[in-house]
Amino acid sequence: MQTETIDFANGSRYRTTQRLPEGMGPADDVPGRVAKARGVPLPDPGGLFCPRPALFLDPEARMGILERLRFEWRYWRGDTPWDTNVTPPEVLEFLAAARPGRALDLGCGTGTNAIALARRGWRVTAVDFSVKAVRTAHRKARAAGVEVEFRCADVTRLEGLGGPFDYALDIGCLLGLRPEERLRYAETVARLLRPGGDYMLYAWFPRRVGRRIRGVAPEEVEALLGRHFERTRLELGKERGRPSAWYWYRRRKPSAAGGRHP
Repeated sequence: MQTETIDFANGSRYRTTQRLPEGMGPADDVPGRVAKARGVPLPDPGGLFCPRPALFLDPEARMGILERLRFEWRYWRGDTPWDTNVTPPEVLEFLAAARPGRALDLGCGTGTNAIALARRGWRVTAVDFSVKAVRTAHRKARAAGVEVEFRCADVTRLEGLGGPFDYALDIGCLLGLRPEERLRYAETVARLLRPGGDYMLYAWFPRRVGRRIRGVAPEEVEALLGRHFERTRLELGKERGRPSAWYWYRRRKPSAAGGRHP
């Protein structure tokens, strides 16, 4: 018999105390099948999968919902090549020089980087929309002996999360958002990060993945963030032969919020 609880950002809670097959955890399934198998309604955390009835959604929004369900399914299957379980050297370099404070990991996946932060004395809140990824992250943090606040939520809808944070990290989250979601994301990060706080982003350049163009170009990142953030560093590189970049930004102080850096 095993008991698991996941608290969602909107205050809802998913709990199971049922005996499961060996090797299978309480969230080892896509949301609909979890609910059906256990007879327990699984709340949609803040409209992660379907914010409005699918009938009334435009085709692009419906595609976004299906894409999120595909990600959930891939976490369930273990088909997650992006989940390397390695904290990038760029992040380790920052942590070696920074004084620990409060950190926000956006699109945390199974918690590798959130745990690395917590091990170095940071108070970490980590967010991902995948129920399976968040449950795995909880388990990894317990095994590592660290405390991390994991939230199953949409990074563009964090109204219930309060700041300020000293550091925000995004490795591969922003690049998968649709244009209107990116605008909400940028405003959310600006609201949560304190003036003078640091924001690091890793993102591919635009490329076609299936039916969608995924990725974001440096000029798009600057257009999104330049109002509230000052870019302090940019490093171009390649991932599997395709262009990508690391970005370092600092939250502008209120007196400079209306300006842009040269």
